[in-house]
Order: sequence, then structure tokens, then C-alpha cells
Amino acid sequence: MRQMAVRGRAARVLRFLGVVLLLAGTVPAQGDTRQDLAKIQRYIIDLQQQVWELQKRLDEQQAATQAALEGLKKQLEAYQATQTQVVQQMQVLLNEIQALKEQLRQTESYLRTRPAPGAPPTGPGNTTPAESPGGPPSTGEATKKPEAKPAPDLFQIAYADYSRGQYDVAVAEFRQFIEANPKDPRVPEARYWIGECHYAKKAYLDAIVDFDNFLREYADHRLAPAAYYKKALAYLQMGRKAQAASEFRNLIRLYPDSEEAQAARSQLKQLGVEP
Repeated sequence: MRQMAVRGRAARVLRFLGVVLLLAGTVPAQGDTRQDLAKIQRYIIDLQQQVWELQKRLDEQQAATQAALEGLKKQLEAYQATQTQVVQQMQVLLNEIQALKEQLRQTESYLRTRPAPGAPPTGPGNTTPAESPGGPPSTGEATKKPEAKPAPDLFQIAYADYSRGQYDVAVAEFRQFIEANPKDPRVPEARYWIGECHYAKKAYLDAIVDFDNFLREYADHRLAPAAYYKKALAYLQMGRKAQAASEFRNLIRLYPDSEEAQAARSQLKQLGVEP
């Protein structure tokens, strides 16, 4: 605004000087009057030159200001792009940390359940306390032991707690079930439901790690399509639409006839993305 005002004043001065020159040219030039007019004309020309130089400096300043603004704009765009990259790298690191924590937990669980070196075997060949040396002689009849009650099904207990919304309790019980029954065919399901618990309590990053670990180990399991779908939804809940779309596409590619694939197509349509 200031530069425009200065330019306006400069233009008015030029017009005024032009009028003065025009009038000076129409006055009869005699004696001292001619000399005075010549001085006035030189003075006016000098003023015109100053005004033109002022306009030139204003134009140069405006160009420099515009160039500086463009430079600042580019710097801001570069900073924003760098910030986005940093956020993405931090997210990748968080995912890796969660995966390492899961591996550490599994290693600790294995070490706790592995028998200590030199521990006596617990097989049927061991001597029972009643048969140990120095014990009373056998009566010849097998001592009847009380009938053991069936152990409660920890998987069903964990699932019931999940159904009641007790997600932290259910996660602990599912993990306890896995540690106590590593060969049970329901272990993959327990791993899957741990991811569902984390998703239900909005711990989306933990859920993504859980489903990702599940899919690495049990890609052929019947719950694999559901794991892909829930993993994509977790990304979507975190606002990471590109990753969500990628997971939806993987689901459609790997399990095209599943119900989850149909739901994934609907999700991609809502996102405005081609399957």
C-alpha cells in the first residue's frame, strides 16, 4: 500500500512538472526571462530524473520483496515436507519397538516355562514319595488318588471376559492360555483375539502389531481375512488412509471371495480409492 501511494504521488509530480514545462515553452523568451525559464526547465528536468530514479528503486524493492516472499514460501513447504517425513519415520520406529516388545515377551515366556538345567524329570518313571527309600512298605494295594477335577478352559474364560468388555483382563488370560498351552490348536485364535481386545480399547497401534504378527505366522488361518480387515480399520482410525487402503487392497488380492474382501471394497469406495 505504501509503495502504491508513493507511486501515485510520483505520477502526480510528473504530470505537474510536465504542465510547468508546457507553460514554460509558451512564455515569450526575452532577456532575463529566457534565462530564468532555462533555469526552471533544467530544475524541472532534474526533478523528473529524481522521480524516475525513485520509481526505479521502488520497482527494484518490490521485486526483491516478492523474491524474498517466494523464498520463504519454498522454505516453509520444505519444512512441512520434512516434518511429515519425521512423523512417518517415528511411526515406523514405534511399530518396530512394539514388535520387539512382543518378541521379548514371547522369549521371556519361553524361558519361564523351560525346565531348568539338571532338574529331575517329571515322567512316570519317577519314584513317588510313598516309594522313596526308607519309606513304609507297600501294602500291595494301589493307593487310590482323588479324582482330579477338569481344569477350567482358560480360552473360554478369556473370551467371556472379552465379550463383557474386560479387555485388559482378557488379554492377560489369552496370553496365559498361550503360555500354558503352546500346542493347543486354538493358540492362533487367542493371538487374534488379543488384537481384537486392543482394537476395542482403541489401542490401535498395539492392535496393528498384534494383527501383523498373527498374519506373519498364520496367513492360511481362517481368521486371516478378518485380521487384515481389522488391521486396515486400525490404520483408518489413526487417520493413516494410505496405509489403510494398502491393507484393504492386500485383503482383496489374497482373499478375494471372503466376506471381509467385500467389506474392504466398500471401504475403498468410501475413501474414493480404486480397489
